Amino acid sequence: TGERLDENGNLEETVVVFNSGHGELLGGRERGGVYAHGSQMCPELVEVPTVFMGGGLPAGIKCDGLVSGADLAPTALGAQDRNVPDEVDGIDLWNSSPSEKRVVRSDFWANAGRVQYGASSAWDENGGIVHHHGSAPERLLFAVHRKLYKGAQASANRRLSPRAVWRLAYTFGKGEIIYGSPRVDRVRAATVLSFEGGTDKTNAERISKDQLRALGYVE
Repeated sequence: TGERLDENGNLEETVVVFNSGHGELLGGRERGGVYAHGSQMCPELVEVPTVFMGGGLPAGIKCDGLVSGADLAPTALGAQDRNVPDEVDGIDLWNSSPSEKRVVRSDFWANAGRVQYGASSAWDENGGIVHHHGSAPERLLFAVHRKLYKGAQASANRRLSPRAVWRLAYTFGKGEIIYGSPRVDRVRAATVLSFEGGTDKTNAERISKDQLRALGYVE
């Protein structure tokens, strides 16, 4: 995209944002030998690349501090010298820097047949805490389904090794996992410890199962 804009003479007038919606697991034994993203929450799935280019932006500048997907919209506006509305969440990284005390959240919910897996996490610059919802047996059943039967990645996921199986069971079995060296008290206070169900299905009904299936959220 950048090369095409440059060839057309539009690169200096266009801000291009490259971002990944989530990370991917690539079969590492420390993560249970699982491929794709619909699995246990861990750093590889919440740490994603983001690059701003074009629009007259200087090259080679790296943003220091902890950033979040909520920063994309205000940063894109700030990079174009446009006002950021007060109701927009996140930080304009182009004109300000995240606080050293910042903590960001990431949550996940998925189904494996009738078994559900949910996890909530919070992260600072040094690591994060993942809190698993539901019971350990339910989480382990979800792990088995994800490992052996899930979609196009199932054949790759079935490559078993004792260490990968043990790590998978360990990850899904624990109620809380700490990655890295976060400020535990501050990060744990930002972690959602329970989900509350609701009865308002208005927004959910607008999304078809075909759309959810294409995104990999339902079988």
